[in-house]
Amino acid sequence: MRRSATFPARSRVSHRHPIVGRVCVSRAGAGAGAGGGGGGRAGVWPFFEGRLEVGPVAVAGAASAPAPPAAPGADAGTCTDVYDDTEQLDEQCQDVGNVVLLEHINLEVPDVEVARLFFGEGLGLSADPSTTAAQRGGLHVMWYNCGKQQFHIARGPGAQRLPPGSVVGLVMRDVGAVAERMEGVRQMLGDVALTYARSDTLEVVDPYGNTYAVHASLPYFPGRQGIAYLQLPCFPGTAAAIAQFYASRMGARCRVSSGSSSSSSSSSSSTPHDSRSTSTSPSTSSSRMAPTRAEVWMGPGQKLVFVEQPQLGPLSEQAVAALFDGWHLAMYVADFSRTFTALHHPNRPPFNQHPYRDKYDNLQDALRNRQFRFQDIVGPAATGDGPSVSKAGDVPSVSGVSEPGVSGTAGGGEVLLYRISHEVRSLHHPLYGRPLYGRETGFA
Repeated sequence: MRRSATFPARSRVSHRHPIVGRVCVSRAGAGAGAGGGGGGRAGVWPFFEGRLEVGPVAVAGAASAPAPPAAPGADAGTCTDVYDDTEQLDEQCQDVGNVVLLEHINLEVPDVEVARLFFGEGLGLSADPSTTAAQRGGLHVMWYNCGKQQFHIARGPGAQRLPPGSVVGLVMRDVGAVAERMEGVRQMLGDVALTYARSDTLEVVDPYGNTYAVHASLPYFPGRQGIAYLQLPCFPGTAAAIAQFYASRMGARCRVSSGSSSSSSSSSSSTPHDSRSTSTSPSTSSSRMAPTRAEVWMGPGQKLVFVEQPQLGPLSEQAVAALFDGWHLAMYVADFSRTFTALHHPNRPPFNQHPYRDKYDNLQDALRNRQFRFQDIVGPAATGDGPSVSKAGDVPSVSGVSEPGVSGTAGGGEVLLYRISHEVRSLHHPLYGRPLYGRETGFA
């Protein structure tokens, strides 16, 4: 019996079609300022192909509905194409984009001993034994290994909290052992909530209000342990534009879904599902509109998931800034120089408002550091209400507050959609691919 595919639907690409390569041509005097050295014609950003996948609707924690029909008037070659996903297991289920690994989540806490009890004794993660305090940034910084990923926990003036409704999805084989350990340290930690969302999924809320969903396994995650996803709430009408940003500026594989879906009344609200799930029976489910969501693939089996939440209210620059609390993500990209140039508009200065040493003024600085940082997720402004998708340009437009002094691809301003501090690393970074030890899994 052949099971249905477990991966997001993508546009059909025949293996008979040639793969388009990129030829590097030396050009004297090319590149200046923050985007210097990135290639591309003058005045044209070297965007990645910004194609979005449109797949079956998936309500968080509920069963997936069948793929919605193609949008009226959708032609081949637009980002609104919808295809059945039964062929993906054979051809595209192991495709990843330019982003190849989500490496760590960095949070500040007021007390690293509380963090040790939560991450080390409760979750059972190992403090990285192969680094010194000097390598980590000081005695106030701890790194906890989770499969091939890490949590970087630093002492700060206060606790950094993910936006309300966010969930960090972990895969850990023995969920029962996690629950037992958490119960053992619960009295010392204080405000820690434990809930079994399902028999194989434990929801844990840490002392600072951040939620972790611990899964025994996930169908799309290949490892025995690791960070599988980070689910974040986003403003209404912005999910598609956020996905377009990651697709065109970072070359990530992205998928957008929305519409009506059947949802189980007993399902958890925190678990992103994939297309292998089957619909629940009519007696235990009711039809409701699923929130629009964007899934950004961050490597094999890893996702950054944005779910539109009406309770966040209308999009504004002030609202976006209020949602962000200073935490950051680290990721690796294959095409480092092109990613740098695509992310840096000539009128936008490099992002150096952080306490770390990897500050930069141009691509050459980023190459020496083997990494750079940015935080603003932006999209082209629109004059109408809500988002729209252009058939010709595949660029969603969003109504909102235009970023001053920055021109969009169509000549208008750009809207600030979301804010996350990204630490973008080259595959030549000295920490890429190093083995991480875990007490239960050995070396990953």
